Amino acid sequence: MNILDYVRSLLSPTGQSTRDWGNNLPPWTSQFSVPNRVDAMDCASESFINIVYMLTGFDASPRALAKLSGTNHSGNYMQTVLNAANKYGLIPYELWPTPDSFDWDSYYADIPQAILDQAVRVKAKFIPTDLNKSPLWTALVFSNGVGHAVAQINLNEYFDSETGAEVKPINYLGGVINYRTSLNIKLMIDCKTVRFADNKTFGIMIDTPNGTQIVKATGEDQWRSWHKPDSYGKPTVNPDGTTNWNVELQLNF
Repeated sequence: MNILDYVRSLLSPTGQSTRDWGNNLPPWTSQFSVPNRVDAMDCASESFINIVYMLTGFDASPRALAKLSGTNHSGNYMQTVLNAANKYGLIPYELWPTPDSFDWDSYYADIPQAILDQAVRVKAKFIPTDLNKSPLWTALVFSNGVGHAVAQINLNEYFDSETGAEVKPINYLGGVINYRTSLNIKLMIDCKTVRFADNKTFGIMIDTPNGTQIVKATGEDQWRSWHKPDSYGKPTVNPDGTTNWNVELQLNF
């Protein structure tokens, strides 16, 4: 067995071809405010949220998770971020988005209770490393000792929240893998697929213990991703593989 086959066997214990998650990338948010030269140091939250999106299609707020997990100027630990997600849930991105420009205090401002009440409960856990199960939550270390958490999408690349290209090679700037794991994510929600009055916009209506919210699908890819068992488990994909645009509820707005 050559070295490449050995690496593949580690990342795909079943012996299957390893999955490439590059065709299901999340919306990009930056942990770095270029105008203010401020780094939010929340790479662990950013990469966790990116993996949640690729697994479930749910676009959550990394800024909220970074705050709730106690991220500081030294960053955070993966276990701490996962624990916070399980404890507090995930805030929909549109309720607590990342500003185009921010300083440390504004980024980590207190989250209003009315927004906290709309968190989507989640059950997240570490599982053995397998690219066929999930993108890999990967911790890199650079030659200067700085660590950085990313969402590894295939054998050679990761999706990043730092400056530069959104997708970077694993060895970018000499980064070395220090740790990685797969994740199992389950959204704990009751929901219905909806179509808005314009008959062009689709979404999901989520019932939480503290009220109802509607998340609009950003496009057909996200709509289709909601059929996955680890997402909303809705029949947005027909048995023949075509998109199912039927909904459970027609909205009048």
